[in-house]
Amino acid sequence: MNSEDLLKAYEDLDLDLYLRLAEALMSIDKFSVNDEMLKHARIYSYYCGLLEYATAQVKEYEVDMEKYQVDLKNDARDAIIHAGARATVAAVEDYVGRDTTLHTMKKNLEEKRYKQGLLKSLVQSMSHRKDLLVQLSANSRAETRMITD
Repeated sequence: MNSEDLLKAYEDLDLDLYLRLAEALMSIDKFSVNDEMLKHARIYSYYCGLLEYATAQVKEYEVDMEKYQVDLKNDARDAIIHAGARATVAAVEDYVGRDTTLHTMKKNLEEKRYKQGLLKSLVQSMSHRKDLLVQLSANSRAETRMITD
């Protein structure tokens, strides 16, 4: 898997892809636990990195949106005063609330947070998978000892 594949997976991430990824990532071949453990570490690091990328995307977008909001409030205040009215908090908020760009930005931020949440869930599931692999490996070793004793 390369960075383009991971970024494509991030861009395309929705509930259907999440379910397919979860199914594929959580399956375990109990007859080759050692191979599964080796593969797991690599895949886990990929998705941890992708989660960090998603977190950075959310934070960056939040900063951009916050700057846009501050500029929009300043523009609103100026426009209200220029129109000869008093720039009250309610008037400024009304002006800001009607801005379609800000509305779109909020929807985009929620989509980024949604993707981040899906990735967090995948990483948590993979952490549980690791615990299961460790337990399966211990069980396998115990069974081997019982057979050889």
